[in-house]
Amino acid sequence: MNTSELNNRIRLQDLENIATGAGFLGCGGGGDPYIGHLIAKAAIEECGEPELISPDDFDDDELVVGCAFIGAPSVMQEKCISGEDAILAIRMVEEKLGRKVSGIISGEIGGLNGMLPIGTAARMGLPVVDADGVGRAVPGIDMTAWNSAVLKTGPIALVSEHLDSVVIDSDSPHRAEDIARNAVAAMGLSVMSALYAMPGRDMKRASIPYTMSIARGIGQAVRANHKNPVEDLLDYLRQTVHYSKCGVLASGKVTHLHREVKHAWVVGDVKVQCESGDIAEINFQNEYLKLEKGGKLLATVPDLISVIDTETGAPIAAEALRFGQRVTIIGTSSPNRLRTEQAVSNCGPKRFGIGEHYLPIESINNFTIE
Repeated sequence: MNTSELNNRIRLQDLENIATGAGFLGCGGGGDPYIGHLIAKAAIEECGEPELISPDDFDDDELVVGCAFIGAPSVMQEKCISGEDAILAIRMVEEKLGRKVSGIISGEIGGLNGMLPIGTAARMGLPVVDADGVGRAVPGIDMTAWNSAVLKTGPIALVSEHLDSVVIDSDSPHRAEDIARNAVAAMGLSVMSALYAMPGRDMKRASIPYTMSIARGIGQAVRANHKNPVEDLLDYLRQTVHYSKCGVLASGKVTHLHREVKHAWVVGDVKVQCESGDIAEINFQNEYLKLEKGGKLLATVPDLISVIDTETGAPIAAEALRFGQRVTIIGTSSPNRLRTEQAVSNCGPKRFGIGEHYLPIESINNFTIE
């Protein structure tokens, strides 16, 4: 990697914007980005600003590793993160492979996982790759664009807040997910992980590019202090390479909420009484998976369903939903690498038992605001 080509730095003043954008791209899951913001802020103040490198500027033969929290987001809110857990996970992967990591990439840009690589990279003196493995958040490590591109999932290192650790090395991403989910439950429903270690050439062909920069842009749009943050957000999304097909799908007040922790996920559903008189219902498994309004399907995974505060535009995670909230539900297209036949098989509606076929969000919506 030619350090003269490093094209940016992640600065303290960027963190709130990236956290807001990561919250939106989390689609309700991925962990609380505010926790990630605090971790990144402390790391940058102590160790300096990490460099943000375009995926195209990363050398083909150098090693990049994914970094992600795995578990139930509601449990993560009650636990401490030292930063040592994520670093230990990466060191364990280095030891297993017998080579050093040259860059860190977000396992998924959504929520806490969009922020986690920043603090980890700052403490390790490594650059952050401006890309991620999904372009949103998903509830399984086998649901990434990396898996759809047939990259090797393992070795996967899991580290708890007590620095208990497990290394998983399986040829099957689905078995690796099952093993990891059971390990996460035994380790307290919340761990840090290093996974999908890959050479630069594979990272470039399989990752979702420029999502860290897009998260920052989303935050800038939402936090611009204009009169209509929802419109500001949509105007920005329409300019992006991945999320340009977007619009308001429903708005109103939260009137029903069911939420529980199952198998290291937060699962449930929420209903919104819309201004139009219809009821909008979202099913979630960490992330918002399916939206119906008045009994009509409006969106499913892998497309993005995000719930935001109507007044401020701030994203609302599934574990932060409350009765009486005034919310706006925004849907956007998913990145093209999540729309391949293999990717839809890995993270489409059939995988979650919420439908047989995936319909692109733009094919069933005209994106008119209520």
